[in-house]
Amino acid sequence: MFSFILFTLAAAQLASASLYVTFPVKDSTCAVQTPCQVKWQDTNSPPSTSTMGETRLDLVTGDASNLQAVQFIGGVLDPNQATAYTFSPNASLSSKAQYAIRFTPNKNPAGVVFSTYFSITGWIRNIFS
Repeated sequence: MFSFILFTLAAAQLASASLYVTFPVKDSTCAVQTPCQVKWQDTNSPPSTSTMGETRLDLVTGDASNLQAVQFIGGVLDPNQATAYTFSPNASLSSKAQYAIRFTPNKNPAGVVFSTYFSITGWIRNIFS
């Protein structure tokens, strides 16, 4: 149910943007402290990714109605030209949680696009905590 809600939220957002996330997708995994490449494409539906301008990427987790940023991934000047971004998930991220990528255009913060949920593996538990 939880994944369905985020998928529905992501689908609704995609209806208003042409950015389509091709990785990570459902059942994808990335590993902590290992390069993970986020990939997307323009679906040629208006509005074009060329109108998004500089876009912020965050790793988010939580209920689809209350997603929380857990890691700043980076920024892309033009998501129409750059169609991938590589980041390394923080070592502190739990392998028990589900994560999504949030794309937030600086020109239009309401025009957010999400990936579907995916997993992060390799969480290293601190034995001193």
